[in-house]
Amino acid sequence: MEEIWKPVVGYEGLYEVSNYGKVKRLEGYYCCGWRNCQKRHVEECIMSFVLNHKGYPFLRLSKNGKRGSYLIHRLVMEAFVPNPLNLPQVNHKDENKTNNFIFVNPDGSVDLEKSNLEWCDNKYNCNYGSHKENISKSNKGRKLSEETCKKLSECKKGDKNPMWRHVFTEEEIEKHRGHTPWNKGKHWSDEAKEKMRQSALRRYSIVK
Repeated sequence: MEEIWKPVVGYEGLYEVSNYGKVKRLEGYYCCGWRNCQKRHVEECIMSFVLNHKGYPFLRLSKNGKRGSYLIHRLVMEAFVPNPLNLPQVNHKDENKTNNFIFVNPDGSVDLEKSNLEWCDNKYNCNYGSHKENISKSNKGRKLSEETCKKLSECKKGDKNPMWRHVFTEEEIEKHRGHTPWNKGKHWSDEAKEKMRQSALRRYSIVK
């Protein structure tokens, strides 16, 4: 099947993306350098990408001296597939995060049934395929400590959403404050320490 190229949305005339998930920089003059934008001539070339912490390929594009990071599957979808419902996410049907293929018919139309990408919402994306199973495997064997369970229990008594509230002992607050980078190497007067201690006690829930 022939590889089809289309302009990257927002970077027309600078970059193009293909229905196979490749991105190329077009020949032209580009700004080089972060502070002083010095333009130099660059030949057309296929750009390399890296994987983020979730395993999705992304790369950096530049325009007028400003750079931004973009997920390749979103560049492909924005260029080839309309999103009239304004769905926020993209799903990989075969669950291969590097397979960003879009099937384009000879007349230029897109066949969504044969494509590997589709627009979707968060609920659909989270419930798709083996997503839940993978999360369950990653959490298998993890147990909360007895102390953590006690804190959550105490928090639950006065809060309908205990997981959104942190409960610390006074000793934990003092220990945490003593290791913050802004406090390292500094000597505080007793008066200043007492003010900081009182401020910390007001910000956090205290278990005594």
